[in-house]
Amino acid sequence: MAKPKQRQDGEGSVFQTKNNGQLVWCASSTYWHEGKRRFVRGFGATPQQAIANRSKNLSQRVSKRPVERRTGTSATTLLNLWLSALDGTVGPETLRKYRRDLEIHILPHLKGETIETLTEERCHKLFYSDLNTIGTSARKHAYRTFRGMLNFAVKRRLIEASPLHFVPEPQHTSVVEQSDTKWINKRISIAKGLLRWIGQPENPYHDVYPLFLMLFLGLRRAEILGLEWSCANQLTRKGHASIVIKQQLSRHEKHSGQTGYYIKPTTKSKKARSIRLPERWRLALIEEKKKQRRSTAISSDLIFVRPNGSPWTYKTFYDTYYEVLTAYINHKRDHPKPLDESETIRPHAIRHLCASILFDEGVSLEVVQEILGHSDRAMTLHYTHLTRNSKTKAAASLEKALLT
Repeated sequence: MAKPKQRQDGEGSVFQTKNNGQLVWCASSTYWHEGKRRFVRGFGATPQQAIANRSKNLSQRVSKRPVERRTGTSATTLLNLWLSALDGTVGPETLRKYRRDLEIHILPHLKGETIETLTEERCHKLFYSDLNTIGTSARKHAYRTFRGMLNFAVKRRLIEASPLHFVPEPQHTSVVEQSDTKWINKRISIAKGLLRWIGQPENPYHDVYPLFLMLFLGLRRAEILGLEWSCANQLTRKGHASIVIKQQLSRHEKHSGQTGYYIKPTTKSKKARSIRLPERWRLALIEEKKKQRRSTAISSDLIFVRPNGSPWTYKTFYDTYYEVLTAYINHKRDHPKPLDESETIRPHAIRHLCASILFDEGVSLEVVQEILGHSDRAMTLHYTHLTRNSKTKAAASLEKALLT
């Protein structure tokens, strides 16, 4: 193999070398371009071919337009920054859901674009043209996830304002929501009758009366089942008793390596709230405390424990709820039958009914928002849009609305 001769700066050389295992000639030289010293090579079967290829490569490099480097933050980079900031504040399953929403529906449409260059028009096209092929529910979830990521970019001062701010959220009405709206008045009537029915001491389901009362106070299922006696204040003082909603019963994440339930020291909205207990609720909790039930699992301080000493779970709660609801509906019939659509009230729908009753009785939106533990007014309005028939009464109590 021929060795390259010593050369001066800028002078080329021709020598033999191996390229992909083959012995070839290489012509190499240096040149200056845009203030920098650069190397150029050419390969060939003969020295002449190597020199010709080197000249060709040099000509292409010099005449080539400089590459414009893109500046800004890509959607993928922002997604990783956002999820890293959220890590520890939301569960792993939620983080995975956020990533799936954006990687499947949003990022493929934003290749080559940066967050800084996004406009309101581009975002509108994204959700009302590019994503028209996916379902309205998926589009709505993708919108909310993308909105959260852009709001994060605003907080980090990567952009001045979210380009999604004036783009309307895609609308989606589920079958469940349609049913809730259609049968709202009948279900309120059923709910009131159910509560009065199990409130009778001789009722076979009276043992769960305090549990159902908390449901009708607008609490979430997980918040009720996670209540401890340390959350109840001044139960012995009429007109002063309250309950602090600061935690919830939660199931261990699938990827946590643990199974079962535990008390999560936060609520869904990440904010604690205190609710003044109406008299009937105060007396019911006193009645519950007299049972002196203690659970050895999850927490020994749980307010609601089953008669056998085991804690309530999501499944046992649902099973009991529907058993009581079915028994109430059928106790007026000559022949029991399954519940129809208008009679099938989901436990979570009780929150809708509670919000609607409070709002219909003249309770302010802010108070209803506080009772339900919503983080924003829009969610409360979503819960209370169902009935607005009578607003003449002001500040009527929930106890009066439900139990009289």
